[in-house]
Amino acid sequence: MLVGSMSGGRRHDVTMFIEYGGGYVGIQKPVYRHTGIFRAPSGAIKRGETLVQGLKREISEETGLEVAIGRFLLIISVEFWGPDGTKQDWTSYVFDGVAVGGELNPVDKVEISGIRLVTREEMFGPIAEEMESSGWAASIPRTADAGDIPGDG
Repeated sequence: MLVGSMSGGRRHDVTMFIEYGGGYVGIQKPVYRHTGIFRAPSGAIKRGETLVQGLKREISEETGLEVAIGRFLLIISVEFWGPDGTKQDWTSYVFDGVAVGGELNPVDKVEISGIRLVTREEMFGPIAEEMESSGWAASIPRTADAGDIPGDG
């Protein structure tokens, strides 16, 4: 999954925890369609886009929602090491926000196989645990490591 994400030299993503309908928006990628893994929407900034433009475009494509960006929460810098010893750097820029329009319905049906509301407890509990046990732990920065999501007090 990481290698596919890095096509064209990409080494980043923008991620947003979106408050909506009493929970947070969780998306599911086709590669883990038959699991309980749902994570925060994320994607790449395209050349010529600002961070805000790219974030709003990605969120719209993956969720069908228009969002108001809240806080810039954190930057996660990770080094992934391949079985052949190659190193890949990756940076995630994490935000929170709220839905202000649209409908919870992904526009990009190829990239997104499922969408639902998840609770904070699910993100930090069963979803993070399933990611780790299933081998999709590279997605954990999009769930449990974003420790400053709303509701933390």
